[in-house]
Amino acid sequence: MKQKLYDLLNDAGVVFEEHNHPALFTCEDTEKHNVNIPAAHCKTLFLVNKHRCFLLSTLAEKRIDIGALSKKLMTSRLSFGTPDVLYDLLNVKPGSVNPFSLMYDIENKVECLLDLDMMGCNKLGFHPMINTATIVLAPNDLKLFLEKIHKPFIIL
Repeated sequence: MKQKLYDLLNDAGVVFEEHNHPALFTCEDTEKHNVNIPAAHCKTLFLVNKHRCFLLSTLAEKRIDIGALSKKLMTSRLSFGTPDVLYDLLNVKPGSVNPFSLMYDIENKVECLLDLDMMGCNKLGFHPMINTATIVLAPNDLKLFLEKIHKPFIIL
């Protein structure tokens, strides 16, 4: 999976760095293991309701008001998707969720949301399908990747 991602990134002309580290399951694990990566630490949330699925990438320290987000998206109340649905749609497990997993959303069932504050950072850090590494790239390179896989995104 990781090699497929790296091939897609290279094909899209994305400039990125890889940083290997112990398995990180939560944002707190980054601090616990003293992992210092020169990028904004980001998290990605898998949110669903009866009709829609979303992948929201944002800054790790940012609190998300899911009720307010639901209203902003003009959709019924969102909640966190189950690990089974996450894996079925994006071929990834909790703890490794990332915007790159959208490459597996062949049927375009998952909508991509990118946080405006996150996209204003110089460098972003995400897991590359596994939580024992972090990819660092510029926000414009994340957009290049999403364009390469024909995935529309909303910045909010």
